[in-house]
Amino acid sequence: MYNINPPFNYQSDRKVQLLALFLTLLALLGGCQSAQAQPDPASFPTPMPSVAPGVTPDVTPSATLPPLTDEGNGCLPVYGDLTLFSNPAQGYCLLLPPGFEAKENETGHWVVLGPASTPGHRERLFLDVRDGMGLSLEDAAGQILMNYSLPAGEIEQTDVEVGGQPGLLIGKLPGQEINQRLLIIHNGRLYDLTLLPANPEAGLSYVEMDALYAYVLDTFVFLND
Repeated sequence: MYNINPPFNYQSDRKVQLLALFLTLLALLGGCQSAQAQPDPASFPTPMPSVAPGVTPDVTPSATLPPLTDEGNGCLPVYGDLTLFSNPAQGYCLLLPPGFEAKENETGHWVVLGPASTPGHRERLFLDVRDGMGLSLEDAAGQILMNYSLPAGEIEQTDVEVGGQPGLLIGKLPGQEINQRLLIIHNGRLYDLTLLPANPEAGLSYVEMDALYAYVLDTFVFLND
């Protein structure tokens, strides 16, 4: 079983809660072994992207991985079972937890999937990059919220930072699954990231989403700045 806890700066109490929930769920699903700590990056002097064991070949990871010897690409180095997902055309890259993978769907948008061993739907992150139309984060959020018939007081909005840029996290939003939206504006583009499920009752799927969200906050890089 993969260790999906992010090896980066994240609230320690939240990590403990997630790890406890993750281990409990694993025990209920069949007594899977405890997650192991991430290896020390110093032990990987020549890091290379890796495909985590057990990942099925029905989804093709991004074919746009930049060479890790190119120190000018700005992406964080890969080590252990982490995977680099890079999308130069839309100007970003980030690291994915072990077992997670990215694919382009039929609408041309990129989707990050949870580990192949996860039962049910594996979609954890949808990435949509479009013209920002000169909007502010607040205006972009307002346009999105117009599609929901929720009282303004019931909508959570949190200021965050992603890739050195201000961002706005909106949630929890109704849908086929409860989700949250992360908005960032950079170089005239609106980066609209949908994370799901944003419902703790979803169990392991929620743990995967929350771990991936931590990776977004800690490893997302805007390219060609």
